[in-house]
Amino acid sequence: MTSWCTPSCGNRPHEDAVAAGVKGLDFGPLLEGQRRDIEQSDLAVCHQTELSPTYVVNDEGLLLRAQFSQDSDGKWTASDVAWAPSVIVSAPYRWCSVAADAPQGVCASPAADADTRLRTKHVVESMGAAQAGARELLVTKER
Repeated sequence: MTSWCTPSCGNRPHEDAVAAGVKGLDFGPLLEGQRRDIEQSDLAVCHQTELSPTYVVNDEGLLLRAQFSQDSDGKWTASDVAWAPSVIVSAPYRWCSVAADAPQGVCASPAADADTRLRTKHVVESMGAAQAGARELLVTKER
């Protein structure tokens, strides 16, 4: 398995979208130089740390938990892969899960939390993660 990761990208996706005359965020110009690496990767991770009250998707994230197990022959495999959508909010500044079970309650607002969850679920499942066994991490259901 190969993986790829990009450094934090700041406000550039917004600036590139404005320059191209499109609405939202445009990551294409930022990632063009890494296209070959991204296309050959099994796993891509975008790390975002800035908080921007102006750009809705600039504060969303993905928590991923992979559990591994070893069989009797010593071979390791991923026995469980679970993900949880997350968001960073201000007042007070904090990270929280917006998974379906909402373990800490409402984070940004009920509507914003639901929108974040649906956007994240769509992205995670768009390339077959659910069919490969990945599931949403529901903290309240864990043992």
